[in-house]
Amino acid sequence: MMCMNSFFKRAAAALSAAAVAGSALAAAPLSGLTSDAAGSGMVLEYLDRGISAVNTGSGMLVSWRYLANDDDNAVYKLYRDGNLIYTSNAGDSTCFLDAGGSASSNYRVDTLSGGTVVGSETCKPISNNTYFEIPLEPPTASGVTYSPNDMSVGDVDGDGQYELFLKWDPSNSKDNSQKGKTDKVYIDCLRLDGTRLWRIDLGWNIRAGAHYTQFYVADFDLDGKCEMTCKTADGTVDGTGKRIGTDTVYRNSDGLIITGPEYYTLFDGETGAALDTVDFEVGRGTTTAWGKSSDKFNRVDRFWGTVAYLDGVHPCVVSGRGYYGRMTATAWAVENKKLKKLWIFDTGTSTSAAGYGCGNHNSMPADVDGDGKQEIITGASVIDDNGTLYYTTGQGHGDAMHVGDLDPTNSGLEAWICHEESASGYGVSLLDLDQKKILYHQNGAGDTGRCCADNVWAQNPGAECWGNKLSDNSTPVVDTKGNTLSCRRPAINFLSYWDGDLEREILDGYTDSPATISKMNENGTLTTILTTDGYYTCNTTKGTPCLSADIFGDWREELIVRAANHNSVRIYCTPYDTDYRITTLMHDAQYRMQVSSQQTAYNQPPHTSYFMGTGYDLPARPTGCTVNGSTASFGKPGFSIDTAHKYTIKNKNSGLFLNTADETVANGTNVQQGSQEQIWTFESAGSGYYRIYSEAGDGRTYLLDLDYGKTENGTNIGVWGDTASDAQLFKLVDNGDGSYTICTKATADESCLGVTSGSTEIGANVVQWSCNGSDDQKWILSIKIPPISGTLFKDLIVKDTSVVKDTYNYLYWQITPSETIGSPIFSDRETTFTALPPELDGLEAIRTACNSKNVAGDLAEFTAGADMTAFVVLDSRVKAAGLPAWLGSWEETALTAAGDNDLSFVIYKKELSAGEKVILGENCTSTGSVVNYSVFGKAAPASGRLVKSLDVTDNAHSSGWQLAESVAVGDMVFGDREVTYTEIPEELLGAEYIRTACDSKSAAGQLASFIAGEDAVVCIAMDTRVENEQNSLPDWLSSYTKTALTVKSSNDVIFDIYEKKVSAGEAVELGGNGTATSVVNYTVFVKADSQDPTEPPVQPTSEPDQPGEAPEGTLFENGGIVGDANVDGKVNLNDAVAILQNIALSTKYPLTDQGKINADVFERGNWEVSGKDALSIQKFDAGLITLPESRF
Repeated sequence: MMCMNSFFKRAAAALSAAAVAGSALAAAPLSGLTSDAAGSGMVLEYLDRGISAVNTGSGMLVSWRYLANDDDNAVYKLYRDGNLIYTSNAGDSTCFLDAGGSASSNYRVDTLSGGTVVGSETCKPISNNTYFEIPLEPPTASGVTYSPNDMSVGDVDGDGQYELFLKWDPSNSKDNSQKGKTDKVYIDCLRLDGTRLWRIDLGWNIRAGAHYTQFYVADFDLDGKCEMTCKTADGTVDGTGKRIGTDTVYRNSDGLIITGPEYYTLFDGETGAALDTVDFEVGRGTTTAWGKSSDKFNRVDRFWGTVAYLDGVHPCVVSGRGYYGRMTATAWAVENKKLKKLWIFDTGTSTSAAGYGCGNHNSMPADVDGDGKQEIITGASVIDDNGTLYYTTGQGHGDAMHVGDLDPTNSGLEAWICHEESASGYGVSLLDLDQKKILYHQNGAGDTGRCCADNVWAQNPGAECWGNKLSDNSTPVVDTKGNTLSCRRPAINFLSYWDGDLEREILDGYTDSPATISKMNENGTLTTILTTDGYYTCNTTKGTPCLSADIFGDWREELIVRAANHNSVRIYCTPYDTDYRITTLMHDAQYRMQVSSQQTAYNQPPHTSYFMGTGYDLPARPTGCTVNGSTASFGKPGFSIDTAHKYTIKNKNSGLFLNTADETVANGTNVQQGSQEQIWTFESAGSGYYRIYSEAGDGRTYLLDLDYGKTENGTNIGVWGDTASDAQLFKLVDNGDGSYTICTKATADESCLGVTSGSTEIGANVVQWSCNGSDDQKWILSIKIPPISGTLFKDLIVKDTSVVKDTYNYLYWQITPSETIGSPIFSDRETTFTALPPELDGLEAIRTACNSKNVAGDLAEFTAGADMTAFVVLDSRVKAAGLPAWLGSWEETALTAAGDNDLSFVIYKKELSAGEKVILGENCTSTGSVVNYSVFGKAAPASGRLVKSLDVTDNAHSSGWQLAESVAVGDMVFGDREVTYTEIPEELLGAEYIRTACDSKSAAGQLASFIAGEDAVVCIAMDTRVENEQNSLPDWLSSYTKTALTVKSSNDVIFDIYEKKVSAGEAVELGGNGTATSVVNYTVFVKADSQDPTEPPVQPTSEPDQPGEAPEGTLFENGGIVGDANVDGKVNLNDAVAILQNIALSTKYPLTDQGKINADVFERGNWEVSGKDALSIQKFDAGLITLPESRF
């Protein structure tokens, strides 16, 4: 593979012959393009590893790119879930069929050069099918529908992964030859997950149809992010909502737009913003002067174009107009985000001018003369990179063509073209482009609209070529010498590298029909190997895909087609593996530019600059070019760090840690050394470089940042949000002594992070300095295992940092909210529980790593989040071999559990107090056939004054149940929902209440039980819809009486109150909700049975008890008892209720003047009654304080 096609270079003098000498051709070169990259050859786009994985039905096919900037002998190691499953040594393919994988597997590819890991990347696109389905949001308009049409790809944000560009076609789009109004054309930019970045509305002055809008995507200015260009007009609205020009509509009554200004616009790929708009050149001029005097609107609006390396360095865009007669082309470069005109090509209107009428509906770029710059092939004509006519056959206009190395025995490139002009005899021709001659021509039976050529049959050397009927009405397939071959003629349409051999397959489609891919067999017959049912090609009878290109994965091509209902597109991927390692096709400059040009008018498939075929040498590696953002050298060998971990970074010289100043983060926060063990995480950026995130803040916003990407010594290091620049890329170089040098990509690894003046002081700045090997430039990385927490298990810290099959065991430990029968027992095995005792089924649990089973020493520790019972589920074989010493303080139960593979477990328990720390010791140090233990937790029954020993038996939702001392408006209704009480009747205010889990509504059987601590009234607040819509209540409520009271919540639910009196010591069972459909769970209020809970307390009519009769701790003052709000001579909860009722409705529940004086118990002396007074009385009644209460 040659970026410059050096294998057929000719002497410059031989290529300078003027093919148009003496013609009337007007070629007007305007300016050259200057570039700092001049001399480096074509600059190819930066791409990441492009790992993809699809489910073939026989396993996951994982494939990745072999990049032009990879070492020629690069080795790739493929990991699944941290385990090495395939090594691709030099020459091996970059794909692997993983029979043991699934769509939930995590894949990683490490790249090694000279035995050193230089890059590590994870798989991003992964699918449980052989395609990726991308959801879309079609535009809407009255009376029309929009369907996905032509597409392109480009990297808009510099991450090395392509985004999708999509043109939307309205159902009333027209061919240029047709009159009629069309609706607007839109262009979207989408990420691979369907996220739309922007939409451009081309407005009413751009007509819809195949020949009107050609949009070109490339990184024109080599800033690492692509731009897009297309023709625009007044009323075009860019991706930020900004209008171009005025809102004047120039469409006439025939639906044609043949007046008004025409523009050409450069758009930012990431935002869709219009960066620069210029007049479209060449303009309409006289609309009848484009090939036929009677044609006022068709030929003038035949647009075409391409993207090409015109200067041999940058992609440039060429916008063309006309080809039936007058043919024009304007070349544009991009400098400083502005369009810069390079040259204009114009045949003029003379029919005798060279190139007049010799253009195509499309065009293809290729370096036909070997000078490292690409020409534009437009069918029967070739325009040189400087805007002059390089060559024309004079055969007139044609529709389709194919440009590539079609004949490996002939030096240079060939073009297979077809003709619509009778003067040329119609038919097909094979051109030798650099020799400027016709190698083969065969007349046709008439207008030859289509042709196709490539190596599709291994039985014939070179490409196979075919087209429409020849003059003898035959439809042969011929070789590059014109000899008829004994094989079936395939569809005359598209091509695809699909099945893994070196021949191409046939890609076809038709109006509103699925795409098909067919394979030519050894006997010359065809077999269909893919049909995209429900997903169609586009462009009506042309039946072309939205796009066919090497988008990700190895060198095979992906296929994008549209859904029949227009709401999505699918990217189909090959399900076949391959034996061949070939550089990604997108790093062949010719193929990449032809992909950018693929959607021009009558779409044509891209071709590489080299020949591929069975029995031929594989394509050579690219030469004479560079990859943007990389060099041929890998710089210093980088260390591959496991990005799954979190790390502290300690300076070897000072022993202090890499810290952000004041332990804060914001754009520009300084980085220094300090005593705090701040945590950092690493993200692979490819080629051995990493983005390093500070865990401060949200842990995903602020990255280690080299100030403005400067290369000077002393440049400050700070943190900043993601700038997608080299300023945030760093490489770890192993020093061999347990430390690493952190090199900066901005200096090509020549400089690194160090401490100012080698200081050992806290607060000393971290700066960039030329690498000198001093200890202040050496950093020690240590894995920092962060604690994880659940409801009962708090601050679980796993101490097992051992590695099994390249993966740290601690990464597999996790806390699960509900472990049930059928749940995985371990996170690193597929073994599941087949039996659990009811006491454990559904409880919160610590799911350990089975591979921790034989690790010596303590495995983990946690803190009890509440009073609880912890259960250890232990392999019975471990007990038989000898109980681990740490379990000696645990009580063996009669409970057992079981797992598949005939696993049996015994269960131990221990009662824990809230805040108690628990060590989880080793499982078994022998290497026998055992598994590790699991740990379950159950909260201890909660108790209040009235509710004692609340035991939640709905284990799966027990963490959402809570016992609260006193209820008030605004309190949470449930323990697992953000729902509050908005209305509570006065009779229930201040009641003790059980905050249930709303999710318990779906649990069967008894949910919980408790013991009444005193004579009490239990009030159940039941969603009214349970009875109203289900016409029934749960059976356990039959002993309760419905009251007239209701409760309301913030989610607009009304609860009916059902009550029942219970005696002290009586057991109360709380059953199921009765239904889970469109309802919420019930809640429970409990009040002391000193009076009817539905009646207000009775005010006393007698004098209060004498002081001698008052309870201990009672304070007499100001003529009454402090706290005796209802003036009954006692201080208890009834007084708190009286206060709350008075606050809620003072007219109904007044307090006497003496009662108000008595009620002032919190900060006594303000003589005001508040809820704080009621709370103080509740505390007094519970024996927690004496009255009055002071805040101090």
